[in-house]
Parts: sequence; C-alpha cells; structure tokens
Amino acid sequence: MDESISIVLVDDEPMVAAAMAALCRGIAGVHVVGQASNRRNGLALIEKLLPSVALVDLAMPNGIELTSHVRQQRCREYPWRFESKAS
Repeated sequence: MDESISIVLVDDEPMVAAAMAALCRGIAGVHVVGQASNRRNGLALIEKLLPSVALVDLAMPNGIELTSHVRQQRCREYPWRFESKAS
C-alpha cells in the first residue's frame, strides 16, 4: 500500500506558495505534485493529478469557490482548509 501523500498547492502569493512547498517537501512521504497561482489553473491541476490533498489559499480571488467545487466533485475523505494571511 502506498502511504505517500500527494499535494497540489494553489496560492496567488509566490512567496507563500514557495514557503508552503518547502515545508511540504520537508515531510517524509509528502510530495508536491503541482502548483498553481489561480483558480483556473488550480482546478485543471487538481482534475488532472487527483492529489490526496489540495492546499488552497482561501483569501485569493475565487479560492473559496475552488475549494467548494473540489469538495463537491472530488472529496475522498475529510476536507481540510488552510488560509494564509500574507502581510
């Protein structure tokens, strides 16, 4: 059984996205399989790659809508949300 966790990151702030990717890559068994900076590209990656987790910035334009859409269409187990507040 493969116990790795695949993650797609969707965040419109490049520094936040880079930091989150670095944090995720530092965790054994976690693999960032894709990154996007907007809703459209994020949805395309999520639909193509079917990650275990989609880590979406809810504060970016259409971030909540993306999360809601993915939850309705693709949620396998439990929804998780992360919201960054970049200063």
